[in-house]
Amino acid sequence: LGQYGEVRHFWVRAVQGHSVGVSAGIDMSQVMAAFRPDHPDWVDEGAHGTRLGSVASIIQEGLSLGYRAGGARQRHNERRTHIHMVRSVPEEGGEAPGLRSGSDAVVYVDLRALHDAGFELLLSANKVILTPGAAGVIPPQFIKRIEKRADRSQLFPRRVPKDVGAALVAVDRKST
Repeated sequence: LGQYGEVRHFWVRAVQGHSVGVSAGIDMSQVMAAFRPDHPDWVDEGAHGTRLGSVASIIQEGLSLGYRAGGARQRHNERRTHIHMVRSVPEEGGEAPGLRSGSDAVVYVDLRALHDAGFELLLSANKVILTPGAAGVIPPQFIKRIEKRADRSQLFPRRVPKDVGAALVAVDRKST
């Protein structure tokens, strides 16, 4: 209702990505459904696009609702309601609902572990996976890996080739 009691209607064009103010004025159950392992579209991991410059903080702090540029990194989660993930990453750097083409790194999140830990997971009408996180964050222990989008090289966790590990063990044995 408006200021003078008149009925007001809102037209929402976006299926997800709503601000807190917009979300408060609409019935989100009309554009989102609970996403659980028994859902026909279930996948065990979700992919979130980000910038390479954000990878270090994501590894340390987790995946958050976002940051605003400025002198000090300040969360602007008062503006956003969900962290977005996709079920698969488009080839050739293309754009998909929930994953912008400017993303040069991809964070893969363990959705089953999130679900089992009690995190709310939702699926939008255009198949984007959403979660409010815990206080706006998916903690780092739920991150399976992070890859460069261009060549899929793994940034986290770092892989040590087996032959390097074997060489270290051999050196250690010689020293004792």
